[in-house]
Amino acid sequence: MGDNTVTVDADDGNGGMCSVDITVNVVDDTPPTLTAISDPITLWPPDHQYTTFTVDDFVESVSDNCSSLSASNVTITRVTSDEEEDASGGRDGNTDDDIMIAGDCGSVDLRKERQGGGNGRVYTIYLSVKDEAGNEATAECQVHVPRNIVSTAIDDGAVYEVVSSCSGLGKSAGNGDLLTKENTAPKGYSLQQNYPNPFNPSTNIKFSLPESGMVSLKVYNTIGELIAELVNGQMEAGSYSIPFNASDLPSGIYLYRIIVNNFVSAKKMILTK
Repeated sequence: MGDNTVTVDADDGNGGMCSVDITVNVVDDTPPTLTAISDPITLWPPDHQYTTFTVDDFVESVSDNCSSLSASNVTITRVTSDEEEDASGGRDGNTDDDIMIAGDCGSVDLRKERQGGGNGRVYTIYLSVKDEAGNEATAECQVHVPRNIVSTAIDDGAVYEVVSSCSGLGKSAGNGDLLTKENTAPKGYSLQQNYPNPFNPSTNIKFSLPESGMVSLKVYNTIGELIAELVNGQMEAGSYSIPFNASDLPSGIYLYRIIVNNFVSAKKMILTK
């Protein structure tokens, strides 16, 4: 690809020769070919525990006409669920963080649970791969948690979504971290307990805004010193998640506090090294 020089020699038939250099620009505008598995993966039993999947579990093949690509080049851009994070109706487990995408976007933890009175839970995984020229191919596949072992989960459409740090859909938090927005419709303000907790060295903090406002989310140590400013700016209504990396901090208890409109909330988190 790029500029290539081609030398053309010409003979006039009388022994005369001339040479001309021609620059040929080769442009790769053909996207790779990405094929995901066609049959859904079934998670059973619904014991509320995580199962970890890597892109190798989802990718059947990947190829490109100019680049050497493999499953290691594929990223998870987002994952959706057709059931809410904490669905009503029993047997859901009353848990949050059912979808946990790794920071390198190469794997995802999915919780094995579904609404007991529903028709099964369907996770949809969205994949992407780019070649050296920036051409992109996408694909998607599904992971099912059926209502029972003999039934098939039915996809009712996404109601809960987590986007990865490789999706480009997040918002900058001003400190280099990626603030990701979920497509939930929060009914009120909330600041959730960070997950995991205790943690080492990274954790995620989730909060919800029923309306737009100026948001301040800061981390303090136990003597009130400011450690990090994770968010400081105007934000739209929605449910958000932001990572906090404490690799440069000592073990201990830290506080994180959110202030938005008339809502103020704070929680403790434990860093264990």
